[in-house]
Amino acid sequence: MTRTVARLVAVASASVTIFAFGASAASSEVGLQSVNLACNDGTNLNLALDPTALTPLTNAVSAVNLYPAGDPPLGCTTSQGSDPSGASGPKDFAVGGGRAVEFGEADSISISAHATSDAPTVSPEPGVGGTVNVTSVTNKSHIDAKVDCFVSPAPTDPTPGTAQATAVVTRSTGIVSGFSPGTEVRWDFFDSGMPQPAPNGDSAVFTRASSPCEFSRYTSPPFQTQLTQGNISVKNDDF
Repeated sequence: MTRTVARLVAVASASVTIFAFGASAASSEVGLQSVNLACNDGTNLNLALDPTALTPLTNAVSAVNLYPAGDPPLGCTTSQGSDPSGASGPKDFAVGGGRAVEFGEADSISISAHATSDAPTVSPEPGVGGTVNVTSVTNKSHIDAKVDCFVSPAPTDPTPGTAQATAVVTRSTGIVSGFSPGTEVRWDFFDSGMPQPAPNGDSAVFTRASSPCEFSRYTSPPFQTQLTQGNISVKNDDF
């Protein structure tokens, strides 16, 4: 993995990269379109999005599939209209994927994270779900983690485009096997709204967490690792 992830393994803290989300669709509310977001981790969301949110969602879902991460890798799709079996109602979410390269080593990441809009950040959080996976392309190592808390914007940095998720590791292999199953981790995301590649792109940072919903601090750019490829999209249902 990248130097930052390798350092995490050694000292129990880490930096990595990525995330985003994508869509396409049609709706009953004026100015909104109905979209279903589905992933192979069980995510199945019916969303009502305005046109400015559709392209970022579509690009982010494409990035999830273009830069596979995890074992098995996360995969997502979007479709027009609603799924009768999908969860409806307002959602805050982050979906996406990409790649970061540092010192000749490459990592891929995929993220699907969501919660009921404005849900309190307590465990268990209403409507929470999703997955954050990281794969070291260079070292063939993986971290798979299930999201147990999500918030956007970050409580300590309400800048548009910020978001945070905590997740519990379900699988780890190779140089990151020190993050054993059951370890709680936190992701701090930033959706820049700018096109890739870095230094204008989206970014994220990964570290250990003390517990679910541990959002007492937010690591902001430039201390996050920026994506060199891919896309991040963060959506708060309120704006």
